[in-house]
Amino acid sequence: MKILILAGGGGTRLFPLSTQNRPKQFLPLADNEPLIISTIKRFLGICKPSDIVILTGEKFKEETLKVLSKHNLLAVHVVLEPCAKNTAPAIVLGASYCRDVLKIDKSEPMFVVPSDQVIRPLDIYLKSIESALQGAKNKHIAVLGIKPTRPDTGYGYIEIDKNRKSSDKFSISKISAFKEKPDEATAKKFLKLGHYLWNAGMFAFSLEGLEQELAKHSSELSDFLKLNYSDALKQFSNQASISIDYALAEKSSNMYVAECPVEWSDIGSFDAYYDFCSKDSNGNVLIGSVVAIECKNCLIISDDTNLKILGQTNKIIVSSAGNTIVLDRNNSQEVKRFIST
Repeated sequence: MKILILAGGGGTRLFPLSTQNRPKQFLPLADNEPLIISTIKRFLGICKPSDIVILTGEKFKEETLKVLSKHNLLAVHVVLEPCAKNTAPAIVLGASYCRDVLKIDKSEPMFVVPSDQVIRPLDIYLKSIESALQGAKNKHIAVLGIKPTRPDTGYGYIEIDKNRKSSDKFSISKISAFKEKPDEATAKKFLKLGHYLWNAGMFAFSLEGLEQELAKHSSELSDFLKLNYSDALKQFSNQASISIDYALAEKSSNMYVAECPVEWSDIGSFDAYYDFCSKDSNGNVLIGSVVAIECKNCLIISDDTNLKILGQTNKIIVSSAGNTIVLDRNNSQEVKRFIST
């Protein structure tokens, strides 16, 4: 098995903690170590560092090698994308690297995972991956689905068989449909119906299975995969910027899901970060040099100044790298609007 770690994120949804030049995968947001290192370590019980490939942008080369060196993980492979082209071209480039450089067999499974997720407990997670890998061996493309805990509008959803039994959670089943990020009313409906899972962006497939599905649904990416790795690098910038969901998952009839019953967060917004963190008796998450008086249900972070806050409720207040932002927690997805100001 080979692990492909997607680490090319741009860092806009956690600004100013995360920036275009230092996205969240390099930040110690969960386990006192960079998220990308936590991601690698999850797999070290089932594969060697040399079975792991990080896909990241050329501008992140120095930071990536720095954190790998610090944690004695330089045996991990690093593939540098010449430019940002979303997940589909990145995954195809990673697959060609595994084929041409690592010399994998066409039937060997690959597992794609983002670099910036928090997942617990590990044993349940690995069990779910094992189920997905069985699907990959049968030339299916299998994804991990996370049971929703709230009506979140920031994630895509996977519709599964409504008659699926809970005892079947470690077996894969065919996906009924992928659903785009919903509005709040639709997200509440999905949560109530109970047969929808969050699409966590984790995929299992073999090279043979990927070739088969791309040939059916994306001639451009199919042709890209046929290039040898060195030529693929040269042609990477000519690829359309498209996610693997749009390019393949939503089109294929060969998609399966393995439910992954874990505590999961992609820390994809400050609200998601707040939900993940432990709170004090007033429901506050306070990180760094912060004093909060008569505050409730706030996320307050400072890594560059002393913050003293009085009488705030349901607020996100973050100070980092010379920038300070303040907004209501229910507007956490709007942080990106600060980037250009």
